[in-house]
Amino acid sequence: MWADNLGIDVYAEVQPWEELLDNRMGLNFEIARAGWSADYNDPASFLEMYASWSTENDSGWHNAEYDSYIRQAQQTEDDAVRMKLFHQAERLLIDQMVIIPVHYFKEFTLQKPYVHGVYKDYSGTLVYRDGYLK
Repeated sequence: MWADNLGIDVYAEVQPWEELLDNRMGLNFEIARAGWSADYNDPASFLEMYASWSTENDSGWHNAEYDSYIRQAQQTEDDAVRMKLFHQAERLLIDQMVIIPVHYFKEFTLQKPYVHGVYKDYSGTLVYRDGYLK
């Protein structure tokens, strides 16, 4: 895919889990694949991991402007301001190619019209707690 679309030849090296972790933490890579699912329903679950102080930041990337956006977002109580700060932080991640999103999960659920109160939470789990038939 990358060769066809970008003219880049890529060799994927499969590594044992421990070796992969060691190489990622030691920044012994040119590009690495990673996956993440939200721990909670908030952009912070994804964006705080790239702050320079985060133990989850195994990218080797540090940016004072990004850190400032994240700190401000953590400190404000205004949700609109917070979301704007997170958007600015995310824009930096994409513009500087710290992350290259290549896949998003997509899922569809069918629900009968007489089923109410059932929904999916941030993790994709169906929540039946408030469900009822009408």
